[in-house]
Amino acid sequence: MGVCQDKKKRLLIISNNVLSQTNNNGKTILSYIDGLDKNKVRQLYFNNEQPTIEGYEYFRITNRDVFRAKFYNKPSGEKIDCILCPAKKEDNNTKKIQQGLKLPRNVITCSIRNWLWGNSWISSDLLDWLDTFKPTTIFFLGGDTLFAYDICMFIWKRYKCRLALYITDDYIMPRKKEKCLNKIYRNKVKNKMQKCLKEADIFFTVSEPMRVAYKKTFNRDSTIIVNMSPLLKREEYQEKHENVHLIYTGSLYYGRENVIGLVSKAIRYYNLNNKQKIYLDIYTNRIPDMNKANKLKLNKYVRYKGHLDSEGLIKKLNCADILLFVESFEEKYVEKTKFSLSTKVTEYLSIGKPILAIGPKNIGSMKYLEDVAMCVNSSKDIYEKLVALSTSCKMQSYFAYEAEKKYLNNLNKLYLQKKFEDRLFGNIGELQ
Repeated sequence: MGVCQDKKKRLLIISNNVLSQTNNNGKTILSYIDGLDKNKVRQLYFNNEQPTIEGYEYFRITNRDVFRAKFYNKPSGEKIDCILCPAKKEDNNTKKIQQGLKLPRNVITCSIRNWLWGNSWISSDLLDWLDTFKPTTIFFLGGDTLFAYDICMFIWKRYKCRLALYITDDYIMPRKKEKCLNKIYRNKVKNKMQKCLKEADIFFTVSEPMRVAYKKTFNRDSTIIVNMSPLLKREEYQEKHENVHLIYTGSLYYGRENVIGLVSKAIRYYNLNNKQKIYLDIYTNRIPDMNKANKLKLNKYVRYKGHLDSEGLIKKLNCADILLFVESFEEKYVEKTKFSLSTKVTEYLSIGKPILAIGPKNIGSMKYLEDVAMCVNSSKDIYEKLVALSTSCKMQSYFAYEAEKKYLNNLNKLYLQKKFEDRLFGNIGELQ
């Protein structure tokens, strides 16, 4: 167990997303706190997701809750438990997440949402739930929802506890092409973040580029924490193929579908002229809409296969010959991903398979992979490097070895968890 065995140390996680084994931010948080005493950890979160990780206490507040509270004087939010059988949990969670696709997300809808939440999130049920716990430390995953910062600061003032702020995506740095309303909203997020950071005892960021940029912006250094994937390599799932099988298991946000479309075209062209074939299977948590599906350029060699639960993900990754990672080359998407480090990076490294990584050289995920993957930093080079890696067993063995070595050398979970806990709860220690 971690340092949270101490009865005086009680951790409250505040985030938009619930703890998860499959979905990005929830997965990253879980990778750091799953060694703590579950009785000393609770989570407050703000969307429709159903908890899938048993043993923790959760309190959920949704848009529907605050709407009913604001206009119908109904209680806002509820304590919620994991009540589904394990086989159905992750499928239900995926359906809940997909419901969010029905509403467009832009500065107008975000502003309306922040107005709607106002003080409508406060309820006697929430205060009772918090008072029975009395957190000694808050771990707040900050994003671009203004009300989440207000909730965090309210709870921090109420219990006078330690505060840790963690930023995993960039919402504050200037954009080259941005409408006035977006710039105003971005500045509001920055002000909220700065006020929270002023009171925070510890500041976490997700990548070295983000650490450097935010240190310059806020005049405060941070500690880097990345998703710590468990070792996912499984010998029993290894397969030998006559043809070459690639797999993609990431999201289709931020223009990634366009890059996959370029890979699809390259695969089709190669297969038309060669006896040995290349196949690509695509898995995502969210079903792509028609527009995204068209951009994937699906064909008999490139297939969309739907959603995977945690065990299915492990099996399919181990069965593949090459793991595909992509980020967009479009400037508007580079601005959104340049400081991020995808949770897929550490998952892929843990498999010990060759990685074909496509994306701009200067963004966080690509910089992390530059010494251990076949990196494609220009869309013009996709065909050449795809074919080079797919047709060379020697090259595949080299990159597989380098990926696994980096995982084993840099992502020692027990060591990193201990250092994280030391920082979180105020003991001496650094995550280095």
